[in-house]
Amino acid sequence: MQIRNVQSAGAGLLSALFAASCCLIPLGLIAVGLGSVGWMMTMMSYQWLTIPGGILFLGLAYYSYFKERGRCTQAGCRFVGQHFTMGILIFATGIVSLALGAILFPSLINGLLHVI
Repeated sequence: MQIRNVQSAGAGLLSALFAASCCLIPLGLIAVGLGSVGWMMTMMSYQWLTIPGGILFLGLAYYSYFKERGRCTQAGCRFVGQHFTMGILIFATGIVSLALGAILFPSLINGLLHVI
């Protein structure tokens, strides 16, 4: 896999981690008994930074991916790791979407916490 492919996949994973750090990671840790609601509330106070950061890194990852794909199409080269990188980007998009959904629709998270 080329360095440019690793950069877009890495930026995609970074965006998922960044966006999930405000609410999804603490919620998962609470679900398995390793976290606390206080820690989740502390992390959620930084959502003004983590959600836009996750969206920004995700946008940069897609930009890097499509730029490299376009370059390979014009040069006639093989885009090594194309499916792996796109899989990571789709995974990261799902995580960022879940984090954004948790912010925009908190009643769903409340329902999940009552079930757990």
